[in-house]
Amino acid sequence: YALQRCAATYYEEFEKEKIVWAEIVFNSAFYFDKKGYFPEATTFIMTGERIKYIASLLNSKPVTSFFKKFYAGGDLRGDTFRYKKSYLERLPLPKIKEEQQKPFEKLVDYILFLKEKDIKPLFVSMFETVINSLVYDLYFEEEMKAHNLYVSDFVPKYLISLKPEMTDDEKLQICEKMYRALKNNDELTRAIINRNNSNLIKTIQGEGDDYDKA
Repeated sequence: YALQRCAATYYEEFEKEKIVWAEIVFNSAFYFDKKGYFPEATTFIMTGERIKYIASLLNSKPVTSFFKKFYAGGDLRGDTFRYKKSYLERLPLPKIKEEQQKPFEKLVDYILFLKEKDIKPLFVSMFETVINSLVYDLYFEEEMKAHNLYVSDFVPKYLISLKPEMTDDEKLQICEKMYRALKNNDELTRAIINRNNSNLIKTIQGEGDDYDKA
């Protein structure tokens, strides 16, 4: 009955590529859905342009850290926080050209494929680390360059798209190739190591712990 009442407004939005998330969470958990799921109550959906790029930002550790500190409206019980619509609308997300979005989208595709198959967690960790670094470049380009933490110049040329017509074996081969290309890039590896040990990054995120390691 509820779906019938919303049919005239946003019923078709459920069938589009979308971001699905729960309001009260322990950590960011934005699911990129391209299969047309109809999520249950207490979850929300987001559709529109640049949706895969937005998903990569919202799931990144930098944006999660910003949101918790400045936009989440305070912790609930000290360990959870709320992704309310009104809070998310205030969260600044960089608007970049379509070409600049492609590395984020391709990395998201690798992660989605590997997590769906429940394989290669080490690959997933590397791809997530690269996304986190790219997000820092978007928000703090000058600071990242000044501290030798900038990675954007070393990433886009390496990434190959996963296409729907590919077999799982073909997709896995591409993921393996991209993982090794990123891991064996000395400049990228050096920037990631510097970032993991950077007081600047720790200051930005407001925590004393190491960020993420790949």
